[in-house]
Amino acid sequence: MRFLTAVVCAILAAAGAVIVLYRGEASQATSLESLPVLTRAEAVAGDDVTLPASFNRSGRLVESPEAPENSQYPATKNVIVVFDDGTQIPVQLRRPKVVNPPYVQEGRLLDQYQALVDAAEAGDAAAARMLYVELKACMKYRRVMNRKTPLSEEMVESMRALGLRCEGVSEELLETRKHWVRLAAEGGDYLARQSWAFELGKTVEAFRVMEAFWLDGNASALPLMSHLAQQGISADSAGGEPDYVRAYAYNLIYLKLELAARARGEPWKPGASPRLDRYIAYEERLKQIGGFLSPQQQAAAEKLAIQMVSMNKHCCTGSF
Repeated sequence: MRFLTAVVCAILAAAGAVIVLYRGEASQATSLESLPVLTRAEAVAGDDVTLPASFNRSGRLVESPEAPENSQYPATKNVIVVFDDGTQIPVQLRRPKVVNPPYVQEGRLLDQYQALVDAAEAGDAAAARMLYVELKACMKYRRVMNRKTPLSEEMVESMRALGLRCEGVSEELLETRKHWVRLAAEGGDYLARQSWAFELGKTVEAFRVMEAFWLDGNASALPLMSHLAQQGISADSAGGEPDYVRAYAYNLIYLKLELAARARGEPWKPGASPRLDRYIAYEERLKQIGGFLSPQQQAAAEKLAIQMVSMNKHCCTGSF
């Protein structure tokens, strides 16, 4: 569970996507003031609920921290990826190119919903992705509103802002969220391709989506590929025996890329402490996966990792 949470956080943190809140109808009589106190940590531990990453505390949508035009960090970084057998592979790490959606205004989602739909249907993948993000936010908002567990003052304040944002959003609209994320992913949107894989769950299609993402040079695909491989899911089958060799190889590449990036100084964007926590979680997971491998299998996994990096001519894009 801790690893899956780390996988989700890694992708969503890189994505700047909203994980927001939702349980039950916002129009229900339950008042925020009447709910008992639940801290953010308790909420996350008890469910897939966190505060929305794309909202500030006033409820206003803010731009993705990945947007290149808003960053003081370099667009590329030349590094050497070093493996335990001494193999060294020169790699140019690239920051993700994330396009901000055209409409990120304050106020009710419904007041700008049609403009987003029009843009998405005209081929704006970022607008389609934002529809998904907003609708998922409202879905999870309703989920929280049905909780019987108390909310902290911080969450109550954040929920008020989200309640206003999601006012009037129907169940029918919420059910369209997968359509929009698939449309955005098919349009090549960096963040939506990851979100679409998560929506697909433990399926062959999800693995194929992430495999294609990796072959395009995107390192963010690797944690989910590792997790799926441990579930016996590959590009060809689902429900087979766990493939710990591949799971280890995928996780190892991700860790080696992180290490290579850090060897050249500070990470590319603020928030180093949470990113370090994420790295530690993956490092621990690598040790756990390695526990299922014989020395020969671990050597095979390391060889596979080297081959994958060497043969991927687009390697690598990510937020390291």
